[in-house]
Amino acid sequence: MLPKLITQEQLQVRYKAFAAKDGELFSKRALYRWRKEEEYPPPVISSPRLVWLESDVIEWEKKKNYTFLHSTTSH
Repeated sequence: MLPKLITQEQLQVRYKAFAAKDGELFSKRALYRWRKEEEYPPPVISSPRLVWLESDVIEWEKKKNYTFLHSTTSH
C-alpha cells in the first residue's frame, strides 16, 4: 500500500485555525517558518510542488498536542 501524501495547499487549509486573520488560509511563509523554527517535517517531494507524508505531519502534530486537527485528515 502506498503512503498517503499531503500537499502544501492541503496543509494551508488544514492549518487555517493558525492563520493570521479569520477566514484566511495558513500562509506559505508561516509553513516555511515552522519548518525552520518548529522542527516541522521536511517534504518528501519538493518539485514541482511541496508534498509531505501524512504520517510525518500527524506525528509532528501529536508532538505539538495539535490533536484537534486529526479529524480534518482527508481519507
